[in-house]
Amino acid sequence: MAIEVEDTASDPSTEFSEASDVECSDSQSDDEPPAFYNEDTVLIFDWDDTMLPSSWLSEQKLSLDAQSKATPEQEAQLETLAEHAAETLTLAKRFGKARNE
Repeated sequence: MAIEVEDTASDPSTEFSEASDVECSDSQSDDEPPAFYNEDTVLIFDWDDTMLPSSWLSEQKLSLDAQSKATPEQEAQLETLAEHAAETLTLAKRFGKARNE
């Protein structure tokens, strides 16, 4: 079973704009308060099957212990997933702020 990674580069729902501090829908008028402010947004990343493909590892008969050995194909799939996970977290960090800022 292969891990499929969707290319989100052309998907506008995955694009971020640094210029906007407020997100609102197209149907919102200028008189209405914004639906929400970026600074009121919290991103939560689930570990199991989001950042770490636990179910896939189990299906592949792999585990996190030292005796578990991935095939070259599995290693390539995991490397691709790791790259995408790192990109996602880096992007989230870029748009986030520490609580004391």
